Amino acid sequence: MYEFVDQENRSNSLSPEIIVPRRPRLDIAGSPQLVLQRGLESKQTFRCAADFCRYLEALQASSASCGCVVHAYALLPSEVRLLVTGNVPGAVSHMMQSLGRRYAYSVNAREGSTGACWQGRYCSCPVGHTHALLASGYVELSPVKAGFVSNAAAYRWSSYACNALGIPNPLISPPPGYLALAEQDCEKRAHYRELLAGGSHGETILMHIQQGRAWGDARFLRNVARLFGDRGTAKPRGRPRKSQRSPGIVPILMTTLSPFLLTRWIESGHTLVTMM
Repeated sequence: MYEFVDQENRSNSLSPEIIVPRRPRLDIAGSPQLVLQRGLESKQTFRCAADFCRYLEALQASSASCGCVVHAYALLPSEVRLLVTGNVPGAVSHMMQSLGRRYAYSVNAREGSTGACWQGRYCSCPVGHTHALLASGYVELSPVKAGFVSNAAAYRWSSYACNALGIPNPLISPPPGYLALAEQDCEKRAHYRELLAGGSHGETILMHIQQGRAWGDARFLRNVARLFGDRGTAKPRGRPRKSQRSPGIVPILMTTLSPFLLTRWIESGHTLVTMM
């Protein structure tokens, strides 16, 4: 069952004269959501190992209290990527609010500062169950794509070690479709690694996250379209291509008639004009 919650549909006041409306998120209870949140440009979000640990502790507490299940995560020095499922409408949004407060409190208390640690709102998009494994791979391969490591297994602050290598992590529940990969756990992990080796669809997924539009198979997208209309479909950036105009009847006749018939057709037209 799909349910929609228009989260954080409030206005952002830049000045007394300018009001910029916020785009409502597509919140589908029971479906995974890809979440991307970037830190402030002026400072690094995670400065030491203790910061990573504090965030993971806050993520575990916030997800449990808000009714969310975490399938995958990757903490980069100035960015966070998550794959989570909210069991009730609005659960993911509430989790991110709680998580932001918990982590900011610990950082500000240590540094004697105030304010948020993140650059505006987080970006997100709902993901169909058939695409959840690819979305999990996109998250866990982020450190490799960003150039921090050459092998995802070498990055400490992601869930790759749990989903791909079987190292226990109390924060992680396998993404939808993971259990159906094989019967034996070792075979599940092997199939998952093969799936990730096939590519992460990074540009496509990032476009859906930035636009806040659903990513999944045709059936999932039809369900989203019934709920949200055109807002549920991702659109490539840039102007649409111009449609080619029909060449018209005269150019078609000029290229299809034989020379003899073409000559007779022109002569008859000339005679008609002379009579008029």
